[in-house]
Amino acid sequence: MSWRPSWNLEPCGTPAAYRRHSRAGEKPCEACRVWRNADSQARRRAKAEAFWRALAEDDYRVSAGMPSREQERAVRTLVALLAEALQAGERSRAA
Repeated sequence: MSWRPSWNLEPCGTPAAYRRHSRAGEKPCEACRVWRNADSQARRRAKAEAFWRALAEDDYRVSAGMPSREQERAVRTLVALLAEALQAGERSRAA
């Protein structure tokens, strides 16, 4: 008895089937096309929701008197640069 791989193909309307059509250079069937459109739409919607959620969070932070994320990032960068400058000054005095 020789070993043979099992080729259980996923049914149309799944990511694997859509990729199978693409690899074969075929035009996707209706079920795969519908799946791809729904998947793309869901990804776009999730990206937009994340953007608006972050924007609303920043607006809340500013209205609450807290620094925005960009301001926090700038402060962290400045602190890191100051720390490097101080360390470089200490090294030059020691030498």
